[in-house]
Amino acid sequence: MAMLYISMALPSLAQQRIKGNSKISINAASKFNNVKLSIYREWPTRKLIDTLRLKEGQQELSIVDSLPAVYSFSIRKPYANTNVLLDAKGATISFNDADTKVSGGQMEMSLQKHHSSLAPLEKEWQGLGTAYGKESDMEQKILLEKRIKTIAEEVMVQRLMFIKQNRKNTAGAWMASSYAFAWSPEVLKELIPLFQKQAWANTTYAQLSAKLAKHNSIQMTGKKAPAFTLPSMKGNSVSLDSVLQKNEYVLIDVWASWCTPCRAANRKLAPVYARLKKKGIEFVSISVDENHLAWEKAVQADKIPWIQLLSDNAMKGSFVTNYQVKSLPTTFLLNKQGVIIKQQVEIADLEKL
Repeated sequence: MAMLYISMALPSLAQQRIKGNSKISINAASKFNNVKLSIYREWPTRKLIDTLRLKEGQQELSIVDSLPAVYSFSIRKPYANTNVLLDAKGATISFNDADTKVSGGQMEMSLQKHHSSLAPLEKEWQGLGTAYGKESDMEQKILLEKRIKTIAEEVMVQRLMFIKQNRKNTAGAWMASSYAFAWSPEVLKELIPLFQKQAWANTTYAQLSAKLAKHNSIQMTGKKAPAFTLPSMKGNSVSLDSVLQKNEYVLIDVWASWCTPCRAANRKLAPVYARLKKKGIEFVSISVDENHLAWEKAVQADKIPWIQLLSDNAMKGSFVTNYQVKSLPTTFLLNKQGVIIKQQVEIADLEKL
Protein backbone atom coordinates (compact mmCIF):
# COMPACT_ATOMS: atom_id res chain seq x y z
CA MET A 1 0.00 0.00 0.00
CA ALA A 2 1.30 3.45 -0.90
CA MET A 3 1.99 5.68 2.08
CA LEU A 4 1.35 9.43 1.97
CA TYR A 5 3.07 11.96 4.17
CA ILE A 6 2.39 15.66 4.53
CA SER A 7 5.51 17.83 4.68
CA MET A 8 5.44 20.96 6.81
CA ALA A 9 6.16 24.17 4.91
CA LEU A 10 7.74 27.22 6.45
CA PRO A 11 6.44 30.73 5.73
CA SER A 12 7.18 31.62 2.10
CA LEU A 13 9.18 34.77 2.70
CA ALA A 14 12.16 35.74 0.56
CA GLN A 15 15.19 34.67 2.57
CA GLN A 16 18.48 36.49 2.95
CA ARG A 17 21.69 35.12 4.45
CA ILE A 18 22.89 37.55 7.11
CA LYS A 19 26.15 37.55 9.05
CA GLY A 20 25.39 36.23 12.50
CA ASN A 21 26.52 34.24 15.51
CA SER A 22 25.04 30.77 16.06
CA LYS A 23 25.56 29.36 19.56
CA ILE A 24 25.75 25.60 19.85
CA SER A 25 25.48 23.49 22.95
CA ILE A 26 27.01 20.01 22.70
CA ASN A 27 26.23 17.23 25.16
CA ALA A 28 28.52 14.19 24.99
CA ALA A 29 28.01 10.79 26.61
CA SER A 30 30.98 9.18 28.36
CA LYS A 31 31.99 7.06 25.35
CA PHE A 32 32.61 10.28 23.39
CA ASN A 33 34.99 11.74 25.94
CA ASN A 34 38.23 13.05 24.40
CA VAL A 35 37.29 12.09 20.82
CA LYS A 36 37.90 14.40 17.86
CA LEU A 37 34.90 16.27 16.50
CA SER A 38 35.19 17.69 12.96
CA ILE A 39 32.94 20.58 12.01
CA TYR A 40 32.25 21.23 8.33
CA ARG A 41 30.08 23.80 6.65
CA GLU A 42 28.15 21.73 4.08
CA TRP A 43 25.99 24.41 2.45
CA PRO A 44 26.27 26.73 0.61
CA THR A 45 29.89 25.57 0.13
CA ARG A 46 31.69 22.69 1.84
CA LYS A 47 34.57 23.72 4.04
CA LEU A 48 36.31 22.37 7.13
CA ILE A 49 35.69 24.94 9.86
CA ASP A 50 37.41 23.45 12.90
CA THR A 51 38.22 20.35 14.91
CA LEU A 52 38.08 20.01 18.68
CA ARG A 53 38.25 17.45 21.45
CA LEU A 54 34.93 16.62 23.01
CA LYS A 55 34.60 16.44 26.75
CA GLU A 56 32.10 14.31 28.57
CA GLY A 57 29.14 16.47 29.53
CA GLN A 58 28.31 19.86 28.06
CA GLN A 59 30.38 22.22 25.92
CA GLU A 60 29.46 25.52 24.31
CA LEU A 61 30.77 26.92 21.06
CA SER A 62 29.88 29.67 18.61
CA ILE A 63 29.97 29.79 14.84
CA VAL A 64 30.04 33.15 13.08
CA ASP A 65 28.82 32.85 9.51
CA SER A 66 26.33 34.10 6.96
CA LEU A 67 23.24 32.41 8.30
CA PRO A 68 21.25 30.26 7.74
CA ALA A 69 23.80 27.62 6.71
CA VAL A 70 24.11 23.84 6.99
CA TYR A 71 26.86 22.31 9.12
CA SER A 72 27.92 18.74 9.81
CA PHE A 73 29.34 17.54 13.12
CA SER A 74 31.26 14.32 12.64
CA ILE A 75 33.09 11.84 14.86
CA ARG A 76 35.00 8.97 13.27
CA LYS A 77 35.42 6.64 16.23
CA PRO A 78 33.04 5.81 17.76
CA TYR A 79 31.13 6.88 14.66
CA ALA A 80 28.57 9.65 14.92
CA ASN A 81 27.49 12.22 12.36
CA THR A 82 24.71 14.74 12.02
CA ASN A 83 23.81 17.64 9.76
CA VAL A 84 22.34 20.74 11.37
CA LEU A 85 20.66 23.69 9.68
CA LEU A 86 21.96 26.56 11.80
CA ASP A 87 20.41 29.98 12.18
CA ALA A 88 20.81 32.75 14.73
CA LYS A 89 18.80 30.73 17.27
CA GLY A 90 21.56 28.13 17.47
CA ALA A 91 21.17 24.45 18.25
CA THR A 92 21.69 21.72 20.84
CA ILE A 93 23.45 18.52 19.78
CA SER A 94 23.47 15.45 22.01
CA PHE A 95 25.87 12.61 21.24
CA ASN A 96 24.23 9.80 23.20
CA ASP A 97 25.18 6.14 23.55
CA ALA A 98 22.48 5.01 21.10
CA ASP A 99 22.05 7.91 18.69
CA THR A 100 22.53 11.62 18.07
CA LYS A 101 19.75 14.10 18.75
CA VAL A 102 19.45 17.70 17.57
CA SER A 103 17.15 20.55 18.46
CA GLY A 104 17.34 23.87 16.66
CA GLY A 105 15.42 26.58 14.90
CA GLN A 106 12.25 26.34 12.86
CA MET A 107 13.92 25.19 9.63
CA GLU A 108 15.96 22.49 11.37
CA MET A 109 12.86 21.15 13.12
CA SER A 110 10.95 21.22 9.82
CA LEU A 111 13.66 19.07 8.23
CA GLN A 112 13.55 16.67 11.15
CA LYS A 113 9.78 16.32 10.86
CA HIS A 114 10.12 15.59 7.18
CA HIS A 115 12.84 12.96 7.74
CA SER A 116 10.75 11.33 10.49
CA SER A 117 7.74 11.11 8.20
CA LEU A 118 9.82 9.17 5.66
CA ALA A 119 11.50 6.89 8.21
CA PRO A 120 9.03 3.96 7.83
CA LEU A 121 9.43 3.91 4.05
CA GLU A 122 13.19 4.26 4.23
CA LYS A 123 13.40 1.43 6.75
CA GLU A 124 11.40 -0.81 4.42
CA TRP A 125 13.58 0.32 1.51
CA GLN A 126 16.72 -0.64 3.42
CA GLY A 127 15.28 -4.01 4.42
CA LEU A 128 14.31 -4.83 0.85
CA GLY A 129 17.75 -3.77 -0.32
CA THR A 130 19.35 -6.21 2.12
CA ALA A 131 17.03 -9.00 0.95
CA TYR A 132 17.78 -8.14 -2.68
CA GLY A 133 21.54 -8.41 -2.04
CA LYS A 134 21.13 -11.87 -0.53
CA GLU A 135 18.69 -13.21 -3.11
CA SER A 136 20.07 -15.42 -5.88
CA ASP A 137 16.83 -16.35 -7.66
CA MET A 138 16.20 -13.93 -10.55
CA GLU A 139 12.42 -14.22 -10.29
CA GLN A 140 12.52 -13.10 -6.67
CA LYS A 141 15.05 -10.37 -7.46
CA ILE A 142 12.70 -8.95 -10.09
CA LEU A 143 9.84 -8.84 -7.57
CA LEU A 144 12.06 -7.21 -4.95
CA GLU A 145 13.42 -4.69 -7.44
CA LYS A 146 9.89 -3.70 -8.43
CA ARG A 147 8.95 -2.97 -4.82
CA ILE A 148 12.21 -1.13 -4.19
CA LYS A 149 11.55 1.06 -7.22
CA THR A 150 8.03 1.85 -6.00
CA ILE A 151 9.28 2.89 -2.56
CA ALA A 152 12.13 4.93 -4.04
CA GLU A 153 9.67 6.83 -6.21
CA GLU A 154 7.40 7.52 -3.22
CA VAL A 155 10.32 8.85 -1.18
CA MET A 156 11.54 11.10 -3.99
CA VAL A 157 8.03 12.47 -4.55
CA GLN A 158 7.83 13.44 -0.87
CA ARG A 159 11.27 15.07 -0.98
CA LEU A 160 10.27 17.04 -4.07
CA MET A 161 7.07 18.16 -2.36
CA PHE A 162 9.05 19.38 0.65
CA ILE A 163 11.41 21.35 -1.59
CA LYS A 164 8.58 23.04 -3.46
CA GLN A 165 6.89 23.99 -0.19
CA ASN A 166 10.17 25.36 1.19
CA ARG A 167 11.67 26.77 -2.01
CA LYS A 168 12.20 30.20 -0.45
CA ASN A 169 14.26 29.07 2.52
CA THR A 170 17.41 27.12 3.26
CA ALA A 171 15.55 23.92 4.18
CA GLY A 172 14.29 23.57 0.61
CA ALA A 173 17.57 24.65 -0.98
CA TRP A 174 19.56 22.21 1.16
CA MET A 175 17.21 19.33 0.36
CA ALA A 176 17.46 20.05 -3.36
CA SER A 177 21.25 20.26 -3.14
CA SER A 178 21.86 17.21 -0.96
CA TYR A 179 19.90 14.92 -3.30
CA ALA A 180 21.19 16.47 -6.54
CA PHE A 181 22.82 13.13 -7.42
CA ALA A 182 19.44 11.37 -7.43
CA TRP A 183 17.19 13.76 -9.35
CA SER A 184 16.05 12.73 -12.82
CA PRO A 185 16.38 15.20 -15.71
CA GLU A 186 12.62 15.81 -15.56
CA VAL A 187 12.78 16.72 -11.86
CA LEU A 188 15.87 18.88 -12.39
CA LYS A 189 13.89 20.91 -14.93
CA GLU A 190 11.26 21.50 -12.23
CA LEU A 191 13.76 22.40 -9.52
CA ILE A 192 16.15 24.73 -11.34
CA PRO A 193 13.62 27.59 -11.89
CA LEU A 194 12.74 27.51 -8.17
CA PHE A 195 16.21 28.78 -7.23
CA GLN A 196 17.20 30.64 -10.39
CA LYS A 197 16.39 34.16 -9.17
CA GLN A 198 17.25 33.70 -5.49
CA ALA A 199 20.77 35.03 -4.96
CA TRP A 200 21.16 33.39 -1.56
CA ALA A 201 20.58 29.98 -3.22
CA ASN A 202 23.13 30.40 -6.04
CA THR A 203 25.02 27.30 -4.92
CA THR A 204 21.95 25.08 -5.22
CA TYR A 205 20.98 26.61 -8.56
CA ALA A 206 24.51 26.09 -9.95
CA GLN A 207 24.69 22.51 -8.68
CA LEU A 208 21.34 21.51 -10.20
CA SER A 209 22.15 23.29 -13.46
CA ALA A 210 25.50 21.48 -13.71
CA LYS A 211 23.80 18.13 -13.13
CA LEU A 212 21.29 18.80 -15.92
CA ALA A 213 24.04 20.04 -18.25
CA LYS A 214 26.02 16.85 -17.64
CA HIS A 215 22.97 14.77 -18.45
CA ASN A 216 22.30 16.76 -21.62
CA SER A 217 25.92 16.40 -22.71
CA ILE A 218 25.53 12.63 -23.08
CA GLN A 219 22.14 12.71 -24.77
CA MET A 220 22.06 11.12 -28.22
CA THR A 221 18.54 12.14 -29.27
CA GLY A 222 18.55 13.87 -32.66
CA LYS A 223 21.98 12.51 -33.57
CA LYS A 224 22.92 9.95 -36.18
CA ALA A 225 23.35 6.58 -34.47
CA PRO A 226 27.00 5.46 -34.55
CA ALA A 227 27.52 2.52 -36.90
CA PHE A 228 28.47 -0.86 -35.44
CA THR A 229 29.02 -4.45 -36.44
CA LEU A 230 28.86 -6.91 -33.56
CA PRO A 231 28.84 -10.69 -33.10
CA SER A 232 25.45 -12.33 -32.64
CA MET A 233 24.47 -15.27 -30.48
CA LYS A 234 24.12 -17.30 -33.69
CA GLY A 235 27.81 -16.82 -34.47
CA ASN A 236 27.53 -14.37 -37.37
CA SER A 237 28.16 -10.62 -37.37
CA VAL A 238 25.30 -8.12 -37.64
CA SER A 239 25.65 -4.48 -38.67
CA LEU A 240 23.31 -1.66 -37.75
CA ASP A 241 22.92 -0.74 -41.43
CA SER A 242 21.67 -4.23 -42.31
CA VAL A 243 18.91 -3.97 -39.70
CA LEU A 244 17.91 -0.42 -40.66
CA GLN A 245 17.51 -1.40 -44.33
CA LYS A 246 14.78 -3.91 -43.49
CA ASN A 247 12.74 -1.96 -40.92
CA GLU A 248 11.01 1.38 -40.42
CA TYR A 249 12.25 1.69 -36.83
CA VAL A 250 14.88 -0.07 -34.74
CA LEU A 251 14.90 -0.25 -30.96
CA ILE A 252 18.40 -0.79 -29.55
CA ASP A 253 18.31 -2.22 -26.04
CA VAL A 254 21.54 -2.30 -24.00
CA TRP A 255 21.42 -4.75 -21.12
CA ALA A 256 23.19 -7.49 -19.10
CA SER A 257 22.19 -10.81 -17.60
CA TRP A 258 23.03 -9.59 -14.07
CA CYS A 259 20.92 -6.43 -14.40
CA THR A 260 17.58 -7.08 -12.69
CA PRO A 261 15.70 -4.12 -14.26
CA CYS A 262 16.99 -5.32 -17.65
CA ARG A 263 15.59 -8.79 -17.07
CA ALA A 264 12.24 -7.35 -16.00
CA ALA A 265 12.17 -5.21 -19.16
CA ASN A 266 12.92 -8.26 -21.33
CA ARG A 267 9.86 -10.00 -19.96
CA LYS A 268 7.64 -7.01 -20.65
CA LEU A 269 8.87 -6.62 -24.22
CA ALA A 270 8.82 -10.29 -25.23
CA PRO A 271 5.00 -10.68 -25.31
CA VAL A 272 4.51 -7.59 -27.52
CA TYR A 273 7.45 -8.12 -29.85
CA ALA A 274 5.60 -10.02 -32.60
CA ARG A 275 2.85 -7.38 -32.81
CA LEU A 276 5.32 -4.48 -32.91
CA LYS A 277 7.50 -6.31 -35.45
CA LYS A 278 4.51 -6.45 -37.82
CA LYS A 279 4.24 -2.67 -37.52
CA GLY A 280 7.81 -2.27 -38.72
CA ILE A 281 9.69 -2.02 -35.41
CA GLU A 282 12.66 -4.33 -35.00
CA PHE A 283 14.43 -4.93 -31.69
CA VAL A 284 18.18 -5.38 -31.27
CA SER A 285 19.53 -6.26 -27.84
CA ILE A 286 23.21 -5.64 -27.13
CA SER A 287 24.58 -7.33 -24.04
CA VAL A 288 27.53 -5.97 -22.08
CA ASP A 289 28.05 -9.31 -20.36
CA GLU A 290 31.56 -10.60 -19.84
CA ASN A 291 30.26 -14.09 -19.06
CA HIS A 292 28.97 -15.47 -22.36
CA LEU A 293 27.29 -18.48 -20.77
CA ALA A 294 25.32 -16.24 -18.38
CA TRP A 295 24.25 -14.14 -21.38
CA GLU A 296 22.97 -17.19 -23.27
CA LYS A 297 21.12 -18.56 -20.24
CA ALA A 298 19.43 -15.20 -19.62
CA VAL A 299 18.22 -15.00 -23.24
CA GLN A 300 16.73 -18.49 -22.93
CA ALA A 301 15.16 -17.81 -19.54
CA ASP A 302 13.57 -14.54 -20.69
CA LYS A 303 12.44 -16.12 -23.99
CA ILE A 304 13.79 -13.27 -26.09
CA PRO A 305 12.98 -13.81 -29.80
CA TRP A 306 14.77 -10.81 -31.34
CA ILE A 307 18.37 -10.17 -32.45
CA GLN A 308 20.97 -10.70 -29.72
CA LEU A 309 24.41 -9.10 -30.07
CA LEU A 310 27.40 -8.81 -27.77
CA SER A 311 29.21 -5.54 -27.03
CA ASP A 312 32.92 -5.45 -27.74
CA ASN A 313 34.84 -5.52 -24.45
CA ALA A 314 31.67 -5.29 -22.33
CA MET A 315 31.19 -1.84 -20.66
CA LYS A 316 34.66 -0.71 -21.80
CA GLY A 317 34.09 -1.25 -25.50
CA SER A 318 33.67 1.20 -28.36
CA PHE A 319 29.93 0.54 -28.64
CA VAL A 320 29.30 1.66 -25.04
CA THR A 321 31.57 4.68 -25.51
CA ASN A 322 30.01 5.74 -28.81
CA TYR A 323 26.48 5.48 -27.44
CA GLN A 324 27.35 7.18 -24.13
CA VAL A 325 25.85 4.32 -22.11
CA LYS A 326 26.07 5.21 -18.41
CA SER A 327 23.45 2.90 -16.89
CA LEU A 328 21.43 -0.22 -17.63
CA PRO A 329 19.02 -0.79 -19.20
CA THR A 330 19.43 1.91 -21.84
CA THR A 331 17.31 2.05 -24.98
CA PHE A 332 17.51 4.03 -28.24
CA LEU A 333 14.76 4.30 -30.84
CA LEU A 334 16.06 4.88 -34.39
CA ASN A 335 14.15 5.82 -37.53
CA LYS A 336 14.94 4.31 -40.92
CA GLN A 337 17.52 7.01 -41.58
CA GLY A 338 19.44 5.89 -38.49
CA VAL A 339 18.64 9.00 -36.44
CA ILE A 340 18.01 8.48 -32.72
CA ILE A 341 14.53 9.92 -32.14
CA LYS A 342 14.11 8.93 -28.47
CA GLN A 343 16.04 7.45 -25.56
CA GLN A 344 14.77 5.38 -22.65
CA VAL A 345 11.81 4.15 -24.64
CA GLU A 346 8.67 2.68 -23.06
CA ILE A 347 6.27 0.20 -24.65
CA ALA A 348 3.68 2.98 -24.85
CA ASP A 349 6.10 4.99 -27.01
CA LEU A 350 6.40 2.07 -29.42
CA GLU A 351 2.62 1.62 -29.54
CA LYS A 352 2.20 5.27 -30.61
CA LEU A 353 4.42 4.71 -33.66
